[in-house]
Amino acid sequence: MAQTAGLTLARWQALRTLSDTPRTVSSMARELDLARQSVQRTVNHLEKAGYVKFTTNPEHATAKLIRISTKGVQTLETLAQAQRQWLSEVSKDLPPANLRISTGMLRGLLGRLNAE
Repeated sequence: MAQTAGLTLARWQALRTLSDTPRTVSSMARELDLARQSVQRTVNHLEKAGYVKFTTNPEHATAKLIRISTKGVQTLETLAQAQRQWLSEVSKDLPPANLRISTGMLRGLLGRLNAE
C-alpha cells in the first residue's frame, strides 16, 4: 500500500507519527523505538519529497520541529482510504462477531507487547 503512494513503510510510519502534532527527530525516534539517525534519514527523504517541512522549535535552538505538509496530509488520507477499502474487501465474508473477537484478541496481544 505504501508503494502505491510513493512511500516506503518506514516513511509512511514516520508520516503517521507526525499526523497529530509536530515533533523533533529525537522525539519521533523515542516514540518509534528507533535510532535517531535512521529517523533523521527518513525525515530528510520526506522533506526532500515535500511531505514534511522543518520549522523552528521555540523550545530548542538546534532541534528543529518537523511538521507534516499539505502533501503529507493528503497522502495519509489516500492511504487511509486504501486501508479501509482493503479491510472491507478482506473481511467481507467474515461474520461481525468473528471480527469483534479477533479485534479484541489483537488489542490484548498488543497491550501485552507494549507493556514489556
